[in-house]
Amino acid sequence: MESVIIGAGRNSNVEAQVDPVHKSYRTALRPNEAGLLGSYTKTLKSGIIAAGLTGPLPVWQMRWGSSDKLLIPRKLRAEIRVSTTAFGASAVDSVLQLSKTKGHSALDGTNGTYGSFAVAKTGARSSRFPDSQFALDTIALRPAQGGIVILNTSASGLTGGTKTADSDPIAQATVAAIASAAAETQLLAPTMMIDPVESTLLPMELDANEGLNLVISAIGATGTWTLVVEFSWDEYLKVDYFA
Repeated sequence: MESVIIGAGRNSNVEAQVDPVHKSYRTALRPNEAGLLGSYTKTLKSGIIAAGLTGPLPVWQMRWGSSDKLLIPRKLRAEIRVSTTAFGASAVDSVLQLSKTKGHSALDGTNGTYGSFAVAKTGARSSRFPDSQFALDTIALRPAQGGIVILNTSASGLTGGTKTADSDPIAQATVAAIASAAAETQLLAPTMMIDPVESTLLPMELDANEGLNLVISAIGATGTWTLVVEFSWDEYLKVDYFA
């Protein structure tokens, strides 16, 4: 007896197809459709960070504040370069670590530059998506809907917020071979701290007062540097996401 699998709703007349080689259903990786409000991307660049960051100190951070929606991180990529002042011969390797945070009631906004969502639908990957929830929070330290922040020029790191990071990072990368690094040397090539493929198969879910914290250990006693962080995420209605 032959069986046919068909879709539902507007796809009620569409039959599922089988790969003729592997005899398996043809499928494609794609975001969860249930409850999806929108997909977004935000890339921030630090200022020229002063020499002598003693670390470990936060250099990039995001906080989610919505109680009825979820944020699903899809990609986080970081890059570090020497800026205008070269590193001394005594400089040593550093480590960049990404941790999940809980009890995150306010961002470490001191010494930081916030990602702006002032222009309508900033970061939205389609014009049909609404403004990100981040656009609703412009209060200092973003204690309501949340926000994204990156270090400005201070060697003191991001401070001023309230959070608790997990015991161990979810990702880390070595900022290697920085001794005597000349201006414009790439210290960390663009590196995935959250891989987009893995995040589709094993997504992280950030609920209200949870977030991500990017921390760097001591770096550049004599050199200045810049950080670029690209962050992509989805926003979902919680009630539908778990349906």
